[in-house]
Amino acid sequence: MGVFLLLLKPLLYLVALALAARVFARSGPHWGVSSWVTVPLATMARLTLGTVNVLLAVLLNQQGGGGPTLTPGFVVVIVVFGFVLWLAVARVTFRRAPLARLLVFCALVETMSAAIDVWAAYDGDHSTAHFI
Repeated sequence: MGVFLLLLKPLLYLVALALAARVFARSGPHWGVSSWVTVPLATMARLTLGTVNVLLAVLLNQQGGGGPTLTPGFVVVIVVFGFVLWLAVARVTFRRAPLARLLVFCALVETMSAAIDVWAAYDGDHSTAHFI
């Protein structure tokens, strides 16, 4: 189930950024182009940075003996760096939006995103697929 949710993360990012574009439209034009352009670009940027974030978390968390992936260090790296990445992407994408609203948006989306990552790591640690 966790891997299935990982495959749905691009859709989650796209929907979250599209809703944010709709909500933050009141604060004025952000780049002078349609949100149909900025939302997919921001989604691709966040997916790319998120992949780097997960690879960094796995590299920092290596146990050497093939231990479990889901450790407190893994979760902290995923959540903290993920929030910072969301804030960076949202700040560039919605540059005229109030910072307080951006912080709330980033916290909500990172909560969902981190839950998916932790669930996938949990499934990977407790799956019998790696014994095959």
